[in-house]
Amino acid sequence: EVQSVFNSAFYFKFTPPNSEELISLINQKFESENDEKLGWHFNCLVNTLTLNAENWMRHIIPSLDIFSREFSYDGGFEVIDPWINSYSYNGFQEIHTHRCCDMAAVFFVNTGYNFGKFYFYDRLSGLLNPPIEKLIGYNDVIYPEVKPGDIIMFPSNLLHGVKPHKSHEIRK
Repeated sequence: EVQSVFNSAFYFKFTPPNSEELISLINQKFESENDEKLGWHFNCLVNTLTLNAENWMRHIIPSLDIFSREFSYDGGFEVIDPWINSYSYNGFQEIHTHRCCDMAAVFFVNTGYNFGKFYFYDRLSGLLNPPIEKLIGYNDVIYPEVKPGDIIMFPSNLLHGVKPHKSHEIRK
C-alpha cells in the first residue's frame, strides 16, 4: 500500500460562484488602469495592477468561504496586497514563493492556445536517483489544468511560476 508521507504540497482548484463577475471586474480594471511595477519584477516579464484589498473583499469572500468549508477551517482570513498580473507575448513569471503569508491564490481570467502555463515546481527536484524517479513516475513540474473562472489556492511556500507566453492575446 503506497502512502503519501507529508501532505504539505497541495493545491485546491474550484470555480467560485461569482467567477463571471470576477472576470468582468478584472477586465474592467485592466482596461481602465495603468500597470504598476512592484519590487519583484526584475526576474520576470509581467505587468501588474495592484488592487485595494478592502474594495475587493466582497468579491473574494465567496472563494474564501468555499476553501473554509472544504478544509473545515474557521480561523478567518486576512487578504494582503491582491493584484492582477498580465502577460504580453514572451511574458513570464519566474519560480517564486510568497513569504509572510500562509496561502496564495491564482484566479484565471482567460486561457488559450500558446498561453503561458501556470506551474508548480518541486523544491526537492534532483534529490532522487534517476532509477527511483523512473520507478515512481516522478515529475518535478506540475501544470494544473485550468479554465477561465477557475481559482487555485495553495500553501504560499510552494514554488510556482508562469512559462513564457506565446500568444498575442494578453493572458490575465
